[in-house]
Amino acid sequence: MSKTNGIGKTARWRSTTKAGRFPACAVTSIIGAIVSIGISVRPLAQQSVPAFTSVDQIRRLSAEEAGKGHSVRLRGVVTFHDPGWNLTFVQDEIAGIFVKASDPKVIFEAGQRIELEGVTASGEYAPIVVMSRCNILGTGPLPKPRAVRIDELRTGREDSQLIELSGIIRKASLEDEHPGMEIARAEIRDRVREL
Repeated sequence: MSKTNGIGKTARWRSTTKAGRFPACAVTSIIGAIVSIGISVRPLAQQSVPAFTSVDQIRRLSAEEAGKGHSVRLRGVVTFHDPGWNLTFVQDEIAGIFVKASDPKVIFEAGQRIELEGVTASGEYAPIVVMSRCNILGTGPLPKPRAVRIDELRTGREDSQLIELSGIIRKASLEDEHPGMEIARAEIRDRVREL
């Protein structure tokens, strides 16, 4: 964010979304709430079914099925990482997903191509991956973000996806050391947090 607060200016954000549970008045978070999940990671050797190899396969699981800790082997691009909040999002050719590192000291950078192993978990909103092992394969471009409207963020369909959002900044603030903005577009007004 620039040194000016940007109030009344039109802005465009590229960020990864993280859906959350919001009241009807809706605070929408473009990388949302702190995720605190107590999950035990089962060793991959104990798994009897083939590993999931695409984010889309994992995202289609019910919360109950994801909670069974199925094996995961994914290749993708890190679209966002915040070590302070232990937030990591990875996107393959089709979709993005939240990845919880079993070691919170693991540091990634957006644009890193990685290959990871882990297990599925139910997460707070949608299925996630609890990573047990990771290899950094190099760097590459981020996937092209999908342009979304503010009202689309409330549906949760864009959870963990790299998106682009346009709107007019109505208020800017610092929330938990991350820029927060109230933005408006057409008849909709919402608060977002860009990390």
